[in-house]
Amino acid sequence: MDRQVDQLTALVDELLDLSRIAQGKIELAHDALDVRTLVAAAIEDTRSLADQLGHRISVAQADEPLVVSGDRTRLLQVFVNLLANAFKYTPDGGAVHIESRRTGEAVLVSIRDTGVGLAPDQLETMFELFAQSRDARGRSRGGLGIGLNVVRRLVEMHGGTVIATSPGLGAGATLTVELPVHD
Repeated sequence: MDRQVDQLTALVDELLDLSRIAQGKIELAHDALDVRTLVAAAIEDTRSLADQLGHRISVAQADEPLVVSGDRTRLLQVFVNLLANAFKYTPDGGAVHIESRRTGEAVLVSIRDTGVGLAPDQLETMFELFAQSRDARGRSRGGLGIGLNVVRRLVEMHGGTVIATSPGLGAGATLTVELPVHD
């Protein structure tokens, strides 16, 4: 019952966020943030789910600060959502690798899993509202296809992009967030 209450609360929160974004009612802070700190906090926030499922987490963070301009709460929401998805769509005992680095004038955060993967036609549509993988519905642990739409919108509000890649079904997936470096 507690789990169902938590899922319902998360669903309502995502729907409210989606409504606020659509109506232009979310105002972002523009603080200088080190993405490495956000990634570490997102890992900590989702560690119990990873432990519960027996997932191995590996992390490769840049040695130098990866500073972006943004809203801490919203960017943390992005990374928590992406990690939770990776855990939910990876069979028990799988692995999730998180990498953060700078490339040119951008900061990249990639989350790669050993999960159910994606068919080529799903790579862009997965960010649409209520999109769900037809091949993963029975193998995931919840989700109604709202979270990735919220992720994409929040990342775009920060001037960034999010893309998905996958070698195919059964071969895992990588979701990469690209954010502009803070001037």
